[in-house]
Amino acid sequence: MSDQPEPVPYKITKDDGTTGPSSKDYTGKAEVTYPNSDTYVGDFVNGVKEGQGIYTFVNTDKYTGEWKNNKQHGIGKTEYAKNEKYFGRYEDGKRNGEGVYNYANGDVYSGSWKNNLKNGKGTYIVNQCK
Repeated sequence: MSDQPEPVPYKITKDDGTTGPSSKDYTGKAEVTYPNSDTYVGDFVNGVKEGQGIYTFVNTDKYTGEWKNNKQHGIGKTEYAKNEKYFGRYEDGKRNGEGVYNYANGDVYSGSWKNNLKNGKGTYIVNQCK
């Protein structure tokens, strides 16, 4: 036996309570369960995540914020299962622009990001020197 959850079919529950196997062409608020057990609650425009939404990964990482064309885009917050957090700008699904990352050990980085990496000016605060 495997510790992996059983795959579930893609399921969308629209704000009027109807359910279906696809978000194709749907515009409005909905809740989705993906085959890997991730979930999304938020806005859709023409079948894609667009606007505000919350995506919860099966490992309990959670993104709350803006979406554009099915990707994190704009202002958002990710809370990681490993007790770390990022709040700031996203572009095309990646940390881009200004943001603050709080590490599990108490360290904090506040500054510029590009393609999920610290880039350019920023301040890294070390919680504790050894």
